[in-house]
Amino acid sequence: MATLRLLRSTYGSRGNAQAAAQRLIERRLAACVHVSPLWSTYRWKGKVAQGDEWLLEARCLGEDVDAVWADLLDGHPFDTPLVEVVGESTVPARYAAWAKRVTKR
Repeated sequence: MATLRLLRSTYGSRGNAQAAAQRLIERRLAACVHVSPLWSTYRWKGKVAQGDEWLLEARCLGEDVDAVWADLLDGHPFDTPLVEVVGESTVPARYAAWAKRVTKR
């Protein structure tokens, strides 16, 4: 058993979320990134808004959390993006070893 860190953020389009996922993988910051559709309800500029969004979840080594967080914030298209460090994910040791190999820079 081993641990990885899980970060997440939402995007207004699938393309933006997929571009962020691709960037994290290409830069070897995250081992795996999931992009899933979701429905959001929130207050924005004094009104209740609802709509489709895309959830990005990135798994990375603990040492890469700050770099993943900064990358997601820097490249985010929202005026007020939320990037959360959700916590640690307990994963099988073989998965953690794979994650170390694919994020080695």
